[in-house]
Amino acid sequence: MKKKTQDHTRRRLSPTEKSKILKLHLVEGRPISDVCEEYDITPSRFYSWQALLFQNAERAFDRKRGPKPSAAEEKVKQLEAKVGEKDQVIAELMAEYLKAKKKRLGRAREHARFRRQTTADRRAHPGVANQDRDLGQATG
Repeated sequence: MKKKTQDHTRRRLSPTEKSKILKLHLVEGRPISDVCEEYDITPSRFYSWQALLFQNAERAFDRKRGPKPSAAEEKVKQLEAKVGEKDQVIAELMAEYLKAKKKRLGRAREHARFRRQTTADRRAHPGVANQDRDLGQATG
C-alpha cells in the first residue's frame, strides 16, 4: 500500500515482504545497496528492520512461550469464559424452574383428583348430596 506524503510516495511493506528483503542480504549475500535500490528503500530503513529482527530472534528459539496471543484472541477467550458462566447460571435457573413447575403441577393434579373424588362421591350417594342441598334451603 502506498501513502502519499508531502513530496513523495511512501510504501508500507508487509512483514512477509520485509523478511524477504532481509533474507536477500542475510541468506543470499546480496549487497545492501543493491537490495535497497531494487526495493526503493533507504539503507537506514533496512538496518532498522535488521535490528528489529535480531532483537526478536530469541522468540523463534523459545519453545516454552510460543507465539504471544493477540489482543483479539485474549478477548475471545475472555468472552468464551463469560458465556460459559452464563450458560451455567441459565442451567441452574432452568433446573429450579422445572422443579417449581413440577411441584405446582403435582398440586394441581392432587386438587383435580380431590375434585373427581368428591364428584364421584356425590354420584355414588345422590341422596346425601340432595339432603345437604335441602338442609341449606331449610335453614336459609
